[in-house]
Amino acid sequence: MTRPAPNVASGSIRRRSGGITKKRNPWCVLAQMTRMRRSSDDKDLQRKQANRASARRSKLKKKKEFHSLAKQVDILSRQGMDLRTEIARCSGVLETLQEQEKSLRQQVERLGGANPGGAA
Repeated sequence: MTRPAPNVASGSIRRRSGGITKKRNPWCVLAQMTRMRRSSDDKDLQRKQANRASARRSKLKKKKEFHSLAKQVDILSRQGMDLRTEIARCSGVLETLQEQEKSLRQQVERLGGANPGGAA
């Protein structure tokens, strides 16, 4: 039995490289391209949304870190002020003790001339 030759003129079948393949309907090709474009657009949209979410998280993290550092600055500033106050208080005590030491040395000299802390 012989097969009838394909109807190449009608456009329903096309010969390529010695084989017979069906010619694609241009509307199917367009639909496939549209689906591919939608898929690509969906991926772009998802990527943009993911980038926005990532940027939002990054900004919140940065803001949280900034507030944490600001608190730390306040705490350290208070500690510095407390330490300066303590230094001033200790300086006053030191002056008082030095004056007392000087006074006591003078009294010792007047009373006996002994050298305190030294060899007699």
